[in-house]
Amino acid sequence: MTFDFGIAGYHPSWLSGVDEIANRHRQRLQSLVGRRLTATWLVWDDDRDEWFADCPVVLDFAGERLEVNHQKFDELS
Repeated sequence: MTFDFGIAGYHPSWLSGVDEIANRHRQRLQSLVGRRLTATWLVWDDDRDEWFADCPVVLDFAGERLEVNHQKFDELS
């Protein structure tokens, strides 16, 4: 069972390490090179004035959305 952030029908694909990520998403990530980042979405805690680091981040490249989920900061840079 994967963690779904309490969103019905949401099924994140958890990968570990740069090789696994590159193997799964290389072609799609390469297609984003040179495209303009037009919007971002993340979960923000207004009370603490900080980002919820364990929630998804969505990057929008003019309609092509890239979702980033991570559980281990040492695997994300």
